[in-house]
Amino acid sequence: MCAARAEIYKLIRSGLCAIALVFMSFSASWAETESDEKGGSPIIVALDQAKVMRITRPAATVIIGNPVIADATVQNGQMLIITGKNFGTTNVIILDADGEPIANEIIHVPSSDTQTVTVYRGNARETLACDAKCQPDLRVGDANFAKIQSDVQGRLGLASSGTTEE
Repeated sequence: MCAARAEIYKLIRSGLCAIALVFMSFSASWAETESDEKGGSPIIVALDQAKVMRITRPAATVIIGNPVIADATVQNGQMLIITGKNFGTTNVIILDADGEPIANEIIHVPSSDTQTVTVYRGNARETLACDAKCQPDLRVGDANFAKIQSDVQGRLGLASSGTTEE
């Protein structure tokens, strides 16, 4: 009886080992596919700064998962400029003229809280960017967000029209 039980345990153990090997090979091939599609490590872009991304073939279509977080412009077909617009994580998908994928990369824009101060007045919040002097910083959720956004858009309008402030 003990010999039969030992034989059953041996069969069960070998069957479990076979299942584990199949599962491990399947999960390894799935992990390789996932990392190939999404690239290796994420592209880190500082808030309000740009980074160059080079690709192997000319890009025809560039898709940003969340354009509030990052933006991309194609410079010469094979060079993209990625700009961090707001902190968070998104992705960029680049397609060639035939619609074939060239790249699918994760973009991470870390929060730039190293030189900021947040002031709370009751429910109202204000974020200041501080260097030698503190200035209001544009952060979603701040009480003065709409005012600062309007000021920034006005300044950009002046910059694009070629006129100067007096």
